[in-house]
Amino acid sequence: MTNILNLLGPVMLGVAFAGFLLFAKRVLRIPLPGWFIPMGAAFAMMAGHLYIEYTWFNRFSAQLPAHVHVADTLTTSGPFEPWTYARPRINRFSAVDANAIRVNPAHPDIVIGEVILVERYVPTATIGQIADCKGTRTADMPADPVFGSDGLPQGLVWIDRTADNPVLATMCRLAQEKAPK
Repeated sequence: MTNILNLLGPVMLGVAFAGFLLFAKRVLRIPLPGWFIPMGAAFAMMAGHLYIEYTWFNRFSAQLPAHVHVADTLTTSGPFEPWTYARPRINRFSAVDANAIRVNPAHPDIVIGEVILVERYVPTATIGQIADCKGTRTADMPADPVFGSDGLPQGLVWIDRTADNPVLATMCRLAQEKAPK
């Protein structure tokens, strides 16, 4: 449904703007060249499309619940949209659900949580993630994790990260905020 609105919105804007220009030419008797009305409609459709594409992230992230924190965004550029080389647009982002953050008191530096992956025109995915805040590494949680006697998941494939990795930093910050003081 959203894709249809994304297509029809700019088209309807172009039709409305062409109608406005036609009104200005016929009723108000403003002299306009013959090419001006279709060019104005095309300009309005392009402006509407750009508005929808460039405001997608702001509109979508504003609708997220308060407990979901945007961790990272990814911009995109491409030859079929050459203006994105001048100003790349946000095409996808990752967010962390604060309600899903869990910390084992025996291992306060290990955080388990859910990362939500959102991409334009792609179904949203949620993955379980474990973060080692002290060791600056992360691992994807298996669907059915096996926990060892130490209370940690076993058989994880760890990926080393930098301390400023957005998802790792967000998970660790949310764990510290949830920690009893």
